[in-house]
Formats: sequence, C-alpha cells, structure tokens
Amino acid sequence: MVEQLIRNEQVVGSIPTGGFFYFSLVNNFEMDIVSQNNPLSQYFHRFTLRTWNVLRDPQLTVATIAALIIITLLGMIIPQQVASSSNALWMSNLPSSVQPWGELLILLGISHLFRSLWFWLPAAVLLLNSFIILADDGPASWQRLHTAPLEWQHPLAHRAEYTISLPPNADEFLITLKKSLVAKGFSLYEPLTPALIEVAQYRESWVGLLALHLGLVLLVFALLMSHYTLNTDAFSIFPSESRSSQLLNGKFELTETEANQGTCQISYTPTGDEQSAQILTWQLYQPKLFNQAITMLTAFDPILTVEVRDKTNKLVKLIPKQEDLAPSERLNFSLENSNQPFYFQIPQTNLTIQIMARLVQNEGSYNIQVLRHSENSPSVNITVQTGEIFKFDSYTATVFLNYKVNIVAYRDPALSLYLVAALLIMSGIWFGFLRPPLQLWLFIEIKGTEGRLHAVAEKFAPLEDITKFLEIWLTSELLNFTASTDEISTITSLDNENEALPVTDSPKNNDDQKFQN
Repeated sequence: MVEQLIRNEQVVGSIPTGGFFYFSLVNNFEMDIVSQNNPLSQYFHRFTLRTWNVLRDPQLTVATIAALIIITLLGMIIPQQVASSSNALWMSNLPSSVQPWGELLILLGISHLFRSLWFWLPAAVLLLNSFIILADDGPASWQRLHTAPLEWQHPLAHRAEYTISLPPNADEFLITLKKSLVAKGFSLYEPLTPALIEVAQYRESWVGLLALHLGLVLLVFALLMSHYTLNTDAFSIFPSESRSSQLLNGKFELTETEANQGTCQISYTPTGDEQSAQILTWQLYQPKLFNQAITMLTAFDPILTVEVRDKTNKLVKLIPKQEDLAPSERLNFSLENSNQPFYFQIPQTNLTIQIMARLVQNEGSYNIQVLRHSENSPSVNITVQTGEIFKFDSYTATVFLNYKVNIVAYRDPALSLYLVAALLIMSGIWFGFLRPPLQLWLFIEIKGTEGRLHAVAEKFAPLEDITKFLEIWLTSELLNFTASTDEISTITSLDNENEALPVTDSPKNNDDQKFQN
C-alpha cells in the first residue's frame, strides 16, 4: 500500500495540471456532464484547463516581468510626451536622425509608453497570473506551515524517492534518524499515523512564493494608482535667480555649486513663510526625500552669464535674440552648443553684442563683438577671460562661466504601497529561491522480520540533486548507525568477557609476599 501511494504521488519534475481553486471551481460544475461523454463539454473542459495552466504558468510570470522591465527602460531612454504637450513639440525634441520617424512613433504609442497597451497589457496579465497562482497554490502552501499532505505538490518543486532496508533494531534507528534531522534544522510535524514521519527544513519558506506574488499584485495596483495620482515637477535653477515650485510649495535659489564633486547647496523658502528659509545640499543622482516628495539632482549644465552696467554701476536690462530667453538684467546662455554665437541688445541704444565662446588652452575665453546698426563691421572686437571686465561706449560688461542645476520631483501617494510591494517581493525571492524549503516524508513498512524505509523529498531543485541528496543522506545515516551499533556491541561483549574471567594474584604480588615474610 505504501509503495502504491508513493508511486501514485511521485512526480519527477512535471507541473500538475490545474490547481486547487481551478478544480473546486470547474469540476463540480461539469463533472456529471463529462462523465456522460458529452463531446462539447469535454472540449470545453480541455480548453479551460489549458487556458488555466497557461495563465498560472511561472514562465508567464517571468515573461511579463521582463516585458515590463524592458518597456520601463525604453520609457526612461526615449523622451516621453507630456499629456498636455503637442505632437509637434515632442517631435522637435527628438534627435534630428529620429525626427522623420516621429509620426510613426506616435502612432505606435512609443511617445507615451506608460499610457499605452505596451505597458498596461503585460501589467494586466501579470496581475491575473499572480491572482490565479495565489488562488491555486495559496491554501496548500499555507497549510504546509502546519501539515504536509502528500496529495499536493508545489508546481515549481520536484519530488524524488529512495528506499533502504531497515536494520534489525529499527526503532533505535528511527529515533537516531529523528535526532539527526532535528540537529540539521528540520522541524517535525505532528504524526498522522505511526508509520509516517513528516519533517521539513525551512518550513516557512513554502509561503515565500506567495509573498512574491502578493508583492507583484500590490506593485501592479501601485502602478495603477500612480497613473492617476502621481505629480511631477522638473525645473532648472540658475545662479542669482529664484525658481518657484508648486509641487514642493516653495522658492529655490542656488547658493553654491561644486560641479566637479557633483554637489550643490540650494536655499529653500516655503511659500508664505519667509522666515523659515533653509539651506539644502543635493548630491548628483542621489534621491532625496523632501517635503513629502522624492527629489533628485539630475544634471549640472554649463551656462554663460552676462551682465552689463551703465556709468552709474546699475545693471542694465538686456534683450536676448533667442526666443527661449526672456529679457533680464542677467542673461544665461546655454553652452551645450558653443559653436553658435549669442546675441543680445541694449534697450534705447542701437547696440547689438555678439559673444562667441571658444576654448583656448583648456581655459574659457570669449570673443566679444559690438556692432551698431549703422555700421557694417563691429566697432569692438576683443577676447576676454571668464570674470574679466571689458568696456564699450559708456558700459562695462562681465562674462561668467556658471552652472545651472536640473531637479526633478515626484510626489506619489502610492509610495508606501511600492515599499510594501518591494519588501514582499524581496522576501519572496529570499525565502523561495535563496532559502528554499525541503519537505520529507518517511514511510515505515514492516513485513515479517524485515522492514523498509521509503523516503520522498520535495524541493525547489533539479530532480537529480534531490535523488542524490536522499541516497547520500540515508546511506550515511545507516552506515553511521550500523557502525555505532557494532562498536557498542563490541564494547559490551568485551565487558562480558572480562566479568567472566576469575580473579587471581599476579606473580609479582606472590614475590612481594615472600619478600615480606
């Protein structure tokens, strides 16, 4: 009977079809019809079973996770279109070599990956896959914490069987075997029958994969929540200028930059509370939790700052020719393309100033040309260094090399949900794969004067490794027990022989007695 039970339940690497939830849901509904050899019902049964097995397949979990990771990386590499921006604006920000394909990318949804089926279809399949696995494997996996019925095998685990002959003193061998298992970290289940021993190593790891899939479910719900509640803000802070952020509810001003070290100090003043200003330090690419939002310094961009003063040493408002710059007393020109000249005008004059940046011996030098509207050639054409003051007409001007900092901020109510999901996923990976459980069933079979021990093991491991483990473990335990039993028998027989020998005086003692006489 024991052999038949083991033979029926011995699974060598195959994933069982269906599951606990599937059979409780489907079998009762159509078992009577199937038993009547209804072809349509049998076809429906086979179709639903195949579909269910595909949806609960662990390979589908891996495939959907890989798809989400790839799409997320593409969304981080390819600039994504803001919902309020136009298609033309998004295409203008693409590299010139990609711009001809802009309309096709928009049609395929590449411009808004995180709002397209490319992202949400794998997320929905992952959610359905995790729900089915939790429903099918959850009750039985949770039951493994208290008892281990042989009728259910985890779909990711393999089982192996090994049989040895019991020694004559079988009871002592089984007691020694239990002590050895407990010493190796195994825990004993409550015995259901005297002929069955159930033990497990890392018993709590059976629910590890449940934690993994529960974390994946929470992750998808967090993504869905972020889709509707996530608030973002991206802004640049220029030297000697303040920048307000509605998301962070305050005003920022750059006080100090160390571009070589990747750090900067920024003054933050909350809105409506000028007395609570504070100095914040940001490190490049290091997330910082600030004002209930995740902020990160993403770049130090070199800029050219120009200021002009009149004869009273008062700053003069300058009008740039670039459309993306507004009139200001200090103009900040981006140096991303230093081959292009910068132009600005001084109001109420006919002066146009051109600045051309060029690199001389690894030091910044700038060519300055001042042109009047009525002249064909510049009246001033000089080269100055960074921070050097130069004069033209009644004005003095200075050119500085500075840096602007780019900051992104994210405020998401689903942040706590992400943290819980990450904790569950990491726990599932640790308990399910890095600390896998090992389940053992030991069946005792006595026939006359002979006995056999059937061992069945289940583990997240290749079948060959489980079989080798059983063979080495049981063989070594039997050899150690036999050796210790033989040693005890030898010592006992020697003691019995010593007790049977008569006690006589030694010749030495007789000689001593004669000497005393």
